[in-house]
Parts: sequence; structure tokens; C-alpha cells
Amino acid sequence: MIKACLALASCLLVVLAPQCAASDDLDPEREVLLIVDLPATVVYDVTVSDLLPKGLIYESESLRISGSKIHPKETVGDPNDGTGDVSITWYFGEVNNTMDQDIRIGFQAKVADAPDIRAGALLPGEKATLRWRDSSDCLHFSSDESDGVVIVEPDLILKRAILQDEYYEIITLQISHSPSSSAPAFDVDLTELLPSKMAYLPGSAEILSGPDGEIIEGTSHLMWHFDAVDPSWADAKKVILSYRAIPENQSNSQRPSAILSWTSAAGDDPNERKYFASDDGEGPISQSDQELAIAMIDDPDPVLPGGILNYTVNYRNSKDSAIWAMAHVIYDRNVSFLSASPPPDTGTEGQWTVGDISPQGSGTINISVRVNPSAPGGSELVSHAQIGSSSAALSRTKVIGSSALVIENNASSPILCPGGSLNYTLTFKNEGSEDALNVTVTDILDSNLQFDEVAGCTPRPSRIWRDDEGVHLFWNAETLGSRVLSPGQFGKIDLRARLEDRAEGHEIDRIINRYAVASETTAESFQSLETLVVRSVFIRKTAPKNEYFKGELVNYTILFGNEHSIEASDAVIIDRLPDVEFVGAIPSPSRINGNLICWELGTLQPHSSGSILLCVKIKKRPEVIFRDNQSVSGRGYVAARQMLNTSQQARALINYANITAEISGDEVRDSSCAIVNLLDAYGAAIETTQHGSGDLEHVQLMDYSTKCGIILKSHTRISHSPVSLRLSGKNQTVDSLWTDLTSSANYYRQEKLSESYQYMDEIEKDAAILLDPNQTVYNSQSEFSGGIAQMSYLHGGEDATSGGMAISERFHGNFLLQRYLDSYGRGASYTESSFGQGFVSTDKRTPSYESYLHGSGLYRSRETFAGDRWIHKNVSLIFEPQNLSAGSIPVNYTSKWREGLSVGDGRSGFQISSDAIQMIFLQKDALMDSSSLTMTQEFEGISSTKALTGWNATLDEIFAGRFSQDLKIRNSCPGLKWPGPPLVSLS
Repeated sequence: MIKACLALASCLLVVLAPQCAASDDLDPEREVLLIVDLPATVVYDVTVSDLLPKGLIYESESLRISGSKIHPKETVGDPNDGTGDVSITWYFGEVNNTMDQDIRIGFQAKVADAPDIRAGALLPGEKATLRWRDSSDCLHFSSDESDGVVIVEPDLILKRAILQDEYYEIITLQISHSPSSSAPAFDVDLTELLPSKMAYLPGSAEILSGPDGEIIEGTSHLMWHFDAVDPSWADAKKVILSYRAIPENQSNSQRPSAILSWTSAAGDDPNERKYFASDDGEGPISQSDQELAIAMIDDPDPVLPGGILNYTVNYRNSKDSAIWAMAHVIYDRNVSFLSASPPPDTGTEGQWTVGDISPQGSGTINISVRVNPSAPGGSELVSHAQIGSSSAALSRTKVIGSSALVIENNASSPILCPGGSLNYTLTFKNEGSEDALNVTVTDILDSNLQFDEVAGCTPRPSRIWRDDEGVHLFWNAETLGSRVLSPGQFGKIDLRARLEDRAEGHEIDRIINRYAVASETTAESFQSLETLVVRSVFIRKTAPKNEYFKGELVNYTILFGNEHSIEASDAVIIDRLPDVEFVGAIPSPSRINGNLICWELGTLQPHSSGSILLCVKIKKRPEVIFRDNQSVSGRGYVAARQMLNTSQQARALINYANITAEISGDEVRDSSCAIVNLLDAYGAAIETTQHGSGDLEHVQLMDYSTKCGIILKSHTRISHSPVSLRLSGKNQTVDSLWTDLTSSANYYRQEKLSESYQYMDEIEKDAAILLDPNQTVYNSQSEFSGGIAQMSYLHGGEDATSGGMAISERFHGNFLLQRYLDSYGRGASYTESSFGQGFVSTDKRTPSYESYLHGSGLYRSRETFAGDRWIHKNVSLIFEPQNLSAGSIPVNYTSKWREGLSVGDGRSGFQISSDAIQMIFLQKDALMDSSSLTMTQEFEGISSTKALTGWNATLDEIFAGRFSQDLKIRNSCPGLKWPGPPLVSLS
């Protein structure tokens, strides 16, 4: 006889579901709870079983048990993936329940991401059973069953509104839960993709209403991220996002598109369900009725590298009085501010307090900027102007090479079939301000193309030859009629080529046409144009660039089509994603299975094509945090070395896509892939070394995190003296001057920075170094005696002549140094303040600027070297021979002071320079920018000043002896006349 001596209470069953929630409670922290009420005695063979219905997954790591016995033997049925019922059994064996503690079993269960588990589905109840024996070996049994569970899912709606006025568009996006949604949405990402002819106004993205979120800005896309959006954001209460964009012209019909993605569980959960919604940008556009309007005009357009670019900003008030209006201009990073009329607010370069503007009132701001001499030809300068809170304008200026010759190549089709023909149109033009002489054009056809030498081109080439590169076509100036190509004149070449039929059986997926224009003063610089080779039913996949950081969005384009003369049926595209996160696609996929994205296209008409926009996010690597905090003080001998290197082996993500279809009962297929390289492998590295004998006090903090990069902060105080140590049973004297070395490399930005102190008697220094993907920051204060201190910084090439910056400093003697460098933004800026006695050698240079100094004696200097923008230098130097030593080696310095600074552009011939040599003493204050030099100096020695424009305007002066000098030189624009003779006063 089996006696029921146990009461198994009604199971409180709440399913913890990442993409679904229980019908009676949406609290994700609740769990399945089994309360086992045992008799207050010792019982045996206690076994509890629970049967989860199909659709639920048991989370074994969430199990928690309390009461009389807490360590049972657990058995879980297989499979535990939601495809069928799963049984969980806990065997407790003998349980001493004399204290009447009973047993409570709690665990979490998740709803499986299965096709038939959808919103509104009803899962059957959960069944729990209990078996145990009493002291008489009598078996007892009890069971209970929970209520069923109704599945709910998050469902979001995306809507867009566009407000347009004369100059810009305000885009508003709304996110809300649908009426059928009653579960929170997690990891909500809204990605806005801007077309090529629309520019985002930096800093204008906002979250007008909604939960706490994050805004990520890019050049061609925006992304808003929310950890969670709960169901309260519905009906009239919506998440509202806004930003401003400026179309290239008001007739532009291209609109931004949006992809909204969310999941059913927070964080990365393999069982979560992903959801998507999209907006293709179609919709009504309302006209703005703003009071304030602004326009921005650039001149000249195009502009030469290193040239002057003038902006005219016009604003007007079309309605009531505008109170206390302010205008702002955001400059492209490749221009530097020179002047403005009226001048900007004090301490700013791009802000004007306009004040009150009467009805129908207007005004103008004229601005001059200098284009970076290193700005590449063919690039575009984009600057913005804004007045009030919502009126903005955009200026786009093309940068042309110094030769002013440009060439374009257009193909008649982006795709080509074996046996098909392709027409190329080459257009060359002189966009400069001077004649181009003896202009020639070269075109290299792909080796797989066939070319008719007689009728394949107009005009016929002057010369044709073939090699491994392909068919070379050359047109001389006589053939083109371009012995003199005046500004604005252009020429055109039409040529036709055919892809050979045998390419059908070859693995050729694209053909490349290379072309270039040249003249007497312009060398050939080849460009290329790719055309995709397709056969039958085809697919081609491309990415807009080759390199990405982790966490960035990649917008792939999948081009597909049917080049047969009959239709293709049952066409299907399958995209196999690498280790990335799917964000969305336009059009939406037919189905998603893990990393496989599928579009069921159906029938492809003859000679038709289409495209898919696929957006993915490169996964961020897990957050890594490392911290080393140390402090040491004492007397003796020290030899220490530390190194941290976060660079990784570079890797690529390969994304495959294939298409299958049927033509006349036969299956045809094609495949393609796109490869992008990850930049995170660059990382950063830092190394420190110390050794010497005497007294040491050292405190150091080294931090590393994936988000913040490497930070090193240190304080060091050392004093050299011999020390007596007992080593291997013997007393030994160690006498070693101090060495303190720090070297670092920021591989993200191709920057290297190091400082060293060698042969030191005494040194006290505080230093901080930051290395991250956005910048390198260096801050150091030191005082030392009897040694050599060096600092070097390098960005770009070894000598900075092709770009970047190079700094090298060396001090030998007794000095106090303060140095600060920051490479964030347009380029590195370096500031130093130092004084002392000994030998000094410093050199700082960029492609356009140089500042140097070396000599021996008394020295005091304050200098700011602001990259390719300006130099401010204040020095006081007195020559004295110096008898110093480097360890045991005597070093005598007898060189008089030499100092100088210069700015120039080798291409235009423009240059300003000031040099001081053989100086007994020198006191100098100089300010130099890209077009001027203001200088006051007193000296005994030889001073030379030069100014060249390349247009026969020249200043060349040399003074030898003892002089005082005030000098102002300004060239308003390279290529224009001098505003007047230099002002020189001598005594």
C-alpha cells in the first residue's frame, strides 16, 4: 500500500523567456519554483522530477536549492533545445527533515527560438512529481501541474517624418510598441543610412524622448542604441529621434533609409530571437517655415592644395525680430582658419554673436581659410554654417591637384557578359587657372578584352602596344589637339571593347580599365574602373571600403540578375555571414537561420538585375581591463623593465553569397564574396626601463582597457651614489648612473613616442602617456642634472616630408623641462617650456613647417608647434662652451647657437624663413603661420630672412653684427601680389 504522506504544493511556474514572457507576469527575474513539503522526519530515496513542455529550455546553471538538503544528483533529458519535452530529475536520497525545513527548488527556463513558438501560442503546463520512502520502506508519490503559458513577443513600429526648408532637412524617426506587443525589446539599434548626395550635420543627432540611449555618428550613417525599450513606449508615448541633413541640391530625390533591429533578451544570448523593421525613405516631405535662413558660398571651386578658400555666409530673417541670434561655422578638417570679417567671437574661430535681427534683416560674414597643402587631389572639403537652432547650410569644394588636370572614365554598363561589348568614355579637363601644355592620355584595357585597332576608338590612338598588363592605348597632344589646353577646356575619347567568348569558361569575375592624363608639368597617375563580369544568373557582392574597426557598420551591396534571354525561376540568394552581427537588409530577408540569410526571389525576368543592401555590425571584442599600480622606494641597485603590447595578428572577414535558380529545368548557380580587414589588430605598445644605483622613489600606474587604450602615469625621484651590497657572501660596490627609458607606439595612428634620461646624477619627473585609436597624448615635467635627456615623436614617414610630424629633442647638462603633445583632431600640436645650461638640439618639422635650434650655453625657450597651422617661438640664448661628461667619457661642446623656422610649399614655390647662425646671444619672439611672419629679435651674430612667392616677389636680407629687428611679412595668398613691402626697423 502506498500512502500519500507528501503535499507537493501547486507549482508557482513563471517562465523566464528571453524573447517571450509568461502570461501572468512579465518580470524577467522570476523563475520556476517547486515547493516540496516533506514530513518532519527522516525520509529516503527522495526524488523530484519536472517535465518541461516542448518550447522550453532548462537553464541548469540557474538552479538553486534550499532547505533540508541542497546537493542532489541531477539528470537532464536530451535534447534540451525546446524541440520536445525535457525531463529534469533531482535525486536527494536520504533527507533529514526533522527541523521541518522542507526543500525549495528554483530554476529558470527559456522559451526556444523555434518557428512554431510565436506570439499568442499557448504552451501546455509543467508537470512535477515527487517520490520518497518512509522508514518502513513504504513508497509515497505526489504530483502537480501548473497552468499553461501564453507566449508574447516584442513588436516595434518605425515611422519617419521629413521637414524641409530652403537649405536643409530635419529628419524625425519614431519608435513605438505595436498594440499587440507586451514584452520589452532589448538591444534596440536604429541605423540611418544616408545617400551619397546628402551630408549629415555633425552634432545634430538627438534623442528627443525615450529611455537612456547612445548616439554613434559616422560619415554616411547614424546609429541610436538602447539597451531596452519597455512596452510603456506605445500609443502617444513614443521614442522620438531627430537629426539634420543637408542635400547637395534641393532637387535631390535620394532619401535616407533606416533599419531597426531588436532582440528578445538582453546582451548576447544564443537563444534570443532577433527582429527587424525597415524604412526605405519614402514618405511625405513638409516644408519648413523657419524665420532664420542661412546660405554658404565657396570661392574658388575647385581649389588647389595649400590655396586660399573664401566662404561667404549670408543670413536673413524673414519674419518677426530674431532675438540674440548666433551663427556657427564648422570647418572641414583639411582647412585652417585665417581671417574673417566681421571677426569671430573672442577665443573662437567659428562663432559669431549676431545679436538681434530685425524683420527682413540680413547680414554677411566673409571668411578666409587655408587648404591643407597635403589635401589629396580629388578629395572634397565639406564645411557647415548654422544660425539659430534649426537653420543650416553646406559647402562642398573640390580639391584639385597642382597640375589642375582631371580625367574621368565612364562605362556604358556596370556589368558585362562573355561575348558582350562595353563602351568607355574618357573625359579630360583643365580645371586650373593656367594653360596645360602637351596634354596626353593613356588607357590600358584589360588583357581579357578584345580591341579593334581600326574602328574601336575615336580618335584613333597615336600608338598601340600589348603586354602582360593588357592593350596600351596612347594619345599624344597632336592627336588630341591639346598642345595647349586652356583653363576650362576639355577633350573626349570614345572607345569600344569586347569581352572574348572564351571568358565563359574562365574564372574571371571583373575586368579593370586603367587610365591617366599627363602634361609637361603633370606626371601620369593611373586610376582604375572596374566592371563586373557576369554569366547566366549572377551575383556580385561588394563593400564600400576595405578596412573597418570592430563595432563599425558594414553596408554591403549585393548585385544580382539574369543575363539569359529566357526567365529564371525559383531564384534564391543565400548570404553566409562571417563573425558579425546582422543589423538589417533592404529588402528584408525571407528567412534567417543562424548566420545564413536567405532571400527567395522567385522569377528573374530576362536581362534583368536587382540589388540588396545588407547592413551588419562587426562584433566588438570583449572588454579587457588591465591595471598595474606599484610604488617602490629605497636605496640600492635597481634594474626594472615593463612592457604592455595590445596589438594582434591582423585578420579579415570574408562574406560569401550565392544564388541558385532554374532555367529550362536545369539548375544554375553563381557565387561571390567580399573581404574586409579589421583595424583593431593595430593596438598599441608601451615599454619602460630603469636601472642605476643610489636612492629611488617611484610610483607608477598603468591602465589598459579595450575602450580607453593604454594610460601610463608615473612619478620618479632618483639620486645617484655608489652602494655597497653583500652578494654571494662578499661585499661589492655598485656604482651606476641612472637610466630611465620610456618608449611607446600607437599602431592605430602610426605614431611613435619615446623619452629617455641617461647618465643621470639626479632626476625628478612626472609623466603621463595616453595611447588610443583617436589620439596620442604626452605630458611630462622633469628636472635633472649631469645627464642626457632625449624626446622623439614621429607620425607618418621617417622624416615627415610626405605627411605627419617629426620631433626630436636632446638636452645634455642641467635643465628643467615641461613638454605637452596632443595628436587629437587635425594633427599633433606640441608645446614646450624649458630652461637650463648645457647643450641643446631640437628639430620639429611637418611637410610645410620647420623649427630648429642647437648650440651650447645658457638656454630658455617657450614654443608651440601647432602642426601645419602655426609656430610661436620665444627664445633667450647665450653662448658658452660646455665641458660635460657622459658617464666616464668627457664631452666638450663649443658650437655657437643656431636657430630658425620656416614655412613653405614646394609645389607653388612659396616660402618664408628666418635663420640665425653663429649667435653669441639671441633674444627672439616670432609668430609664423601659413602666410606670414611677425618677429622681434635682438642678437649678436648673423641673421637671415627670406620670402619667396614663385611669382618674382622676393625678400632676401642678411644682417651680420649686433642688431635689434622688428619684422612683419604677410603674403595674402600665394600667387597674388604682396600687400606691401615688409616692415623692417633696424638699430
